[in-house]
Order: sequence, then structure tokens, then C-alpha cells
Amino acid sequence: MKVEVIMGKNIENKQLGIFFIFNFGIAAFLGMIFWFNRDLRPDYLATIMMLLPAVSVSVAKFSTEDREELPLKFYGVYAFIFIVSLILLVLIVAGIVEMEFANGVIGILSLIGSIAILAVDSSEIRGKNGLKFSLNFKTSLKYIAIFMGIYFLRYIIFEYKSFNFDVILTIITRFPILIGNFFFSSIFFMGEEYGWRYYLQGKLQIKLGKRWGVVVLGVIWALWHMPLNFMLYSPETPLYSIASYIVFCVSMSIFMGLVQMKTKNVWAAAFIHYLNNSMWLLFTSEFSYETVYNFEGFIVGIIITLLSYAPFILSKEYRGDLKEELK
Repeated sequence: MKVEVIMGKNIENKQLGIFFIFNFGIAAFLGMIFWFNRDLRPDYLATIMMLLPAVSVSVAKFSTEDREELPLKFYGVYAFIFIVSLILLVLIVAGIVEMEFANGVIGILSLIGSIAILAVDSSEIRGKNGLKFSLNFKTSLKYIAIFMGIYFLRYIIFEYKSFNFDVILTIITRFPILIGNFFFSSIFFMGEEYGWRYYLQGKLQIKLGKRWGVVVLGVIWALWHMPLNFMLYSPETPLYSIASYIVFCVSMSIFMGLVQMKTKNVWAAAFIHYLNNSMWLLFTSEFSYETVYNFEGFIVGIIITLLSYAPFILSKEYRGDLKEELK
């Protein structure tokens, strides 16, 4: 029995090692490509990176687990789009194709892939691998509504002077489009959440405890974004961006960690991730990834973020030991 436990731990550690090496190694390599080719549009880097955590899970599990129990078609969708995106990147750097062409191809593939990942593999395999869309659906809707409520409240606090009937009407008319768009772009948000919430969260919570597990996950999640902090989110103030992202990702990891524990449905986390990235569409048509930080704005942003999501660490779901609960 002890030998089996040791072998199981060795396999799990090997799997985690593969996940981290592939996930962070490829992210760093891609970051260097874009750093030394500054004429490349960094939003394409973001597109590739959002697929990377799910691809890393598939590589790690494919290398260490019984393949008959794995969602190979789900993995295949991610692997195919990821490989195509890398090939297109090589062709862009070589001057053979234009960035617009590559974005168009990935746009079409991601639309098809987003629909495919909702249906591929058998119901049994999907259930074993955290892909059941309807799991704890009502609870998922509850936490999605909570997140949206927090988001709207933050918007009203910051933009109360411009919040009027026209804004409300715009929100109402755009809301159905916002919801529908998820199903045509879900491959990116599931791409991250399948790696962070479904795969890594539970493993870190077993090793570190429920609370420290999600906090450490938040730091890992934030540091993984570093290439984007330097080249997309805030090229002029990257250190502020990194610090801000650590606070944001830890805070969001607390909230989304709670969602994952309560629902066991990674689709809920993926949808919340989508809303976080896309709800600005309800208020404005103008958007820019780039932020130039100043000290005052940085501090205010950190305080608002912590007040919005960090208190969920006090939830009763975070009490106890996950390792003991799994025995």
C-alpha cells in the first residue's frame, strides 16, 4: 500500500512538473519572440497564451495517465488550434503572412473550437474530466450573478457621474449579445480555467491548504501573465502592472476558487473569466488593453480589488482541510 502511495505521488509530481515546465516554458519563449519582434501585435500573444494552460494539462495528463480515461477529443481541439497558431506565428515572423490573416484564421478556428468543446467526447468521459456543462447549474448561476453584481457596483462607484438612463438602456440592449458571445469564444476562457481552476487549484489546496492553495495559485496565475504586462497591458509602467496583477489575480483566485469548490463546474469559472474580460462592452465601444499607471490610481485600484473579492476567503467553504475531506 505504501509503495502504491509513493508511486502515485511520484506520478503526480511528474505530472505537475510537466504542466509547469510546458506552461511557463512556452509562455516565456513566446514572450521572448514578441520582445525581440516588437512590431508584432501583442494581442496575438494573448490569444496563444489563453490556450496554453489547457494544452499544458493535456500534455501532462496524456504523458502520465490512462489515455482511455481522458477527453482526447477535447485535448485534440486545443492542440490543433494551438499548433496552428504557432505555425502562423512563424509565418508572420518570416514575413510570409500578415497578422490580419493569422487573426482571421484563428478567429474562425476558435469559433468552431468553442462550439466543439461543448460536445466532444462521451458524457462519461466529460464527467470524469470536469467538462460537464450542467453540473450544479443553479449554484453556478448564483455565483455568476454575484460576480456581475460586484462588477456593476464597481462601475457605478467609479462612473456615477455618467451613469444615467441611456447607460441603462445600452446595458439592456447589449446584454443578450454579451451572453451569446461566450459560446463563440469560450475556448480561450476555458483554455485558462481548465488549467488554473480545474487542474491546479485542487492540487495546490491539497498540498498547502484551501486558503494558501488559492493564494499561491493567484500568484502563479499573475506571474504567468508577465510577458503580457510588459508588452500589452502596460508597456510604459510594467512594474505597476505586475504588482497590480498579483493583487488582482490573488483576489480573483479567492473568489473563483470559491466558485470552483461550490460548483465543481469549471464552466462557471470560465464564464466569470469571460465576463471579467468582456463586460466593458456593456458600457462603451472603445477599449484599449494598455494602461498607464500612476501611484494614486494604482493604490485605489488595489484597495477596490481587495475589498471586492478578498473577503470571500472568510467563507466557510475555505475552512477545513481538503486532504482530510478527500480521504
